[in-house]
Amino acid sequence: MTHTPQRGFPEAVSHGLAQKNLGPNVADADLADVACSTDLRLYSEMTSTQDILAIALAQFPLPSEVFAPGGTFWLTLYLVGDPARYVMARPALEANGWKNLCNHDDFAGFSYPKRKVRNDVGEVRDMLQSVIATCHDMGMGISLIDADIAFDPKRSAFRTLYKAA
Repeated sequence: MTHTPQRGFPEAVSHGLAQKNLGPNVADADLADVACSTDLRLYSEMTSTQDILAIALAQFPLPSEVFAPGGTFWLTLYLVGDPARYVMARPALEANGWKNLCNHDDFAGFSYPKRKVRNDVGEVRDMLQSVIATCHDMGMGISLIDADIAFDPKRSAFRTLYKAA
């Protein structure tokens, strides 16, 4: 199933905020403090690296009409956590080729790094195993992992590989 990306907070966080009667139309910037202080508990119990890998890799092979066999795509992580922990994790992510989409993540507690990979289950497994371990070591939760056909969300279609419960 191919989806069009949506802007804003990960779905679980947005859903949690709507349940707090803040309404669905509150601006993302206004929600940052509330999300960081209240809904990050949704990610406090991290799924193991092996469980995340198993869920993500079960999505392969990706649909060939969207993701060419042997081609490339962008793995995208939707990270959530304490902004100070992200500041510590960011150098390791960048050193491994992850490029961030969000300019305000250092204070908002959300980050959307992407990395180009070959459409090869072995390469994806190795890349995810490394980055998930880094995120867990730094106390960052992973709310979603997807495969994007383009770096720019306006031109992309994606397939969800993992979604936190």
